[in-house]
Amino acid sequence: MGSINVNTMDVPADIVVERLIRANKQDAWRALTEKESMLAWFFSSIPDFKPKLGFQTQFVIKPSARTFTHVWKVFAVVPYGQIAYLWHYTEYEGLAEVSFTIKEVDGNVEVAVRNRVLEPFPTEIPEFTRESGLNGWHFFMDRLKDYLEGRPVNPLEF
Repeated sequence: MGSINVNTMDVPADIVVERLIRANKQDAWRALTEKESMLAWFFSSIPDFKPKLGFQTQFVIKPSARTFTHVWKVFAVVPYGQIAYLWHYTEYEGLAEVSFTIKEVDGNVEVAVRNRVLEPFPTEIPEFTRESGLNGWHFFMDRLKDYLEGRPVNPLEF
């Protein structure tokens, strides 16, 4: 499921989390690419988002004493199929790419997120451990599933 970058053994294996969701690919695409939908299940402080090559956005998340200024830059767009962006933080070293893919499966959709670390993040920061990343992506994918299947999703307070 994961892969190791053979050029840099410091880079961890990819994190891949999938969910089978009772939804169609158009609704899944909107949830992954339209700001108002993203605010409901993902980060509530995203100022803007466009599924457009080169689009960049930046926002602050402060879950604890640390600040994480997220910077995303879209690098792949396949309407109703895939959205991918580079992801880094202004305060810390490291770079990742995050891609969401949508596939139709028996009248539903399978949505998968892949987080691939391109340049390592600081290992001494708990939020950058593999376990934290895996837990975080499971959390967000559960929220996405709930959102698309019409269950309540409480706003995140960061």
